Amino acid sequence: MKTMFKNEGISVTPEQFIVLVNLWGKEGISQSELAKNLNRDNSSVTRIIDTMTQNDLLERREHETDRRAYRIHLTKNGKALQTKIVKVALKNFEQALVDISEKDLQTTLKVLKKITQNLTA
Repeated sequence: MKTMFKNEGISVTPEQFIVLVNLWGKEGISQSELAKNLNRDNSSVTRIIDTMTQNDLLERREHETDRRAYRIHLTKNGKALQTKIVKVALKNFEQALVDISEKDLQTTLKVLKKITQNLTA
């Protein structure tokens, strides 16, 4: 399994990183809402959440009105990773953009946005 931030002693896969980022932005969303945000199917998200729950990063809590659904919350460990991971991610981002002009970056973002729109249309 490929992990990000391995050199910093943080064992998080790219998929787990995206889940964490989503939950740092809005904790307590449903699993189906998380799947939609990630543009993944529910079964893929279930596997990711299962692993992250076993690693004490997330927990499932019963939905207030729908007994078949769960809301996903960060554990203390999941919340604590935010500061560490964001610091490392920003450092990596800065390194990735060395010698790339603002114009080239804007063109790249524009093209990637169009590709995403084409694939989700």
